Amino acid sequence: MDLALLKQEIVDWHGRANEACDLLRNHADATIKLPNCLPDIEFKTNEEQRAFRLGVVLTCSQFGTLPFEVESDEESDNE
Repeated sequence: MDLALLKQEIVDWHGRANEACDLLRNHADATIKLPNCLPDIEFKTNEEQRAFRLGVVLTCSQFGTLPFEVESDEESDNE
C-alpha cells in the first residue's frame, strides 16, 4: 500500500472523528437515533447532558494530535 495514501486516510479519519465529537458535544440535548432498530437515546436533564458532554470530551482527548506532521493544502500547493 502507498504510504502517502495511508497517511491521508488516517488524517481524513482523524478529522471525521473530531468533527463527530464536536457535533455530539454541541448537540447533547438532541435525540440520538441509532441504526438497526436500537432504541433512541435522549438526555433530558442538564445533569445527563453534562455527563454525556464530559464523556465526549474524554473520548475526543484520546484522538489528540496525530503522531506525525500534517501538511496543509497551502503548503502542498507551494511545493
